[in-house]
Amino acid sequence: MKSFPLTVVTPDGMQFDGQAEEIIVRTTTGDLAVLANHCNCVAPLGMGQATIVADGKKMTAACIGGILSVLNG
Repeated sequence: MKSFPLTVVTPDGMQFDGQAEEIIVRTTTGDLAVLANHCNCVAPLGMGQATIVADGKKMTAACIGGILSVLNG
């Protein structure tokens, strides 16, 4: 699967900075999955689970709000 650069920053600092194949998050209007070459968008995050797939491995974390920004695919 094609990868893209992903940075995840929280109030506690940088949590992830590298290449990812997919990120799945809960927005205020439902779940959103982002793959490489996704259209540009900004979405407010809701309360739920965030999942990152990197190097074929899944990482999950709790997410309680924030902003998702996709730029340049």
